[in-house]
Amino acid sequence: MHRIIAAVSDSPALKADSLKRRIDLTEDLNREVVDIKGMAKFIGKGIFAKKAFKAGELVVIGIQTEPAEKSIHSITGPDGNEYIYNHIAETINHHCNPNTGPLQVGDSWSFFARRGIEATEEITWAYDWTEPVIGHFNGDGDKGGQCLCSSADCRTPLKGFNTLNPTQVEAIQRQKEELKVAVAAYSRTAI
Repeated sequence: MHRIIAAVSDSPALKADSLKRRIDLTEDLNREVVDIKGMAKFIGKGIFAKKAFKAGELVVIGIQTEPAEKSIHSITGPDGNEYIYNHIAETINHHCNPNTGPLQVGDSWSFFARRGIEATEEITWAYDWTEPVIGHFNGDGDKGGQCLCSSADCRTPLKGFNTLNPTQVEAIQRQKEELKVAVAAYSRTAI
């Protein structure tokens, strides 16, 4: 698993090759395990699992495509700057109790299963794990946005990690640590 990500994210040969080739490669790898589908509950699209994933397993490889201004399609990269990502990574919807989480691999975020994910389940991540400000969410401007996750842990209005209260920050830190533990455990069994 990590060899595939390293090959895509860090290989000098691929870095020397065109960005388009890197993006095409990651999109092909991603499309083997996930689909983009229209969403019934709101206008837009989501990413859905084609297969079951175990906790800690790589779900979607993210590749930064270009620096950008903050927008509905940009993701704050590991370096704190805004980037447009490959199409599948940027299409993952928000959930306050997500089934994946981003971890830095090379110069990008890739998304790993926080828990077991069933085939056909929507793939989600919590935008406020990495986004300091979310002013564009659901078109609500600087007020944040109405989250549609319906989770018991919903943090609506969603404004970004800079606006979270200490209890919310603690919950997100716990989720991040659980993700790292799951990835480490999966990596030991996958070798």
